[in-house]
Amino acid sequence: MKLDIQACFDSIPQERLIQIVENLLIEDEYRIEFHAEVRPADYYGRGGMPGAKAKVFRKFQNQARGENEFEKFEDFVSRESEVRRHVVFVDKGYKRYHTRRELIDLLREHVLRNMVKVLPASRRMIIAYHEHS
Repeated sequence: MKLDIQACFDSIPQERLIQIVENLLIEDEYRIEFHAEVRPADYYGRGGMPGAKAKVFRKFQNQARGENEFEKFEDFVSRESEVRRHVVFVDKGYKRYHTRRELIDLLREHVLRNMVKVLPASRRMIIAYHEHS
């Protein structure tokens, strides 16, 4: 299979994308909360053999909420654990606050100034981005 992705995102109107997101962000300030989710890979572990070493999956998540939207982490875990079994939720205790303008400026910087370059020899993707993201 051959795939050419060199210009695959060129047709997306980036300014229009930013305008859509600007309209979605209606709060003056947002609180971003971080947590981790840990779960076993499967019941038997690698290869489905009993006693094999099981790999643990970790996923780091963040949620953005308006400054007046508050949900206790315990309530979040209670709600999520009803539909997501065998997951351990870990509150990282880290919250970051951003104004609407800061988020839009950050989005604009990422969408308009970052570049993705595919190196044909190794098929690796190099992504250049700013460190404060």
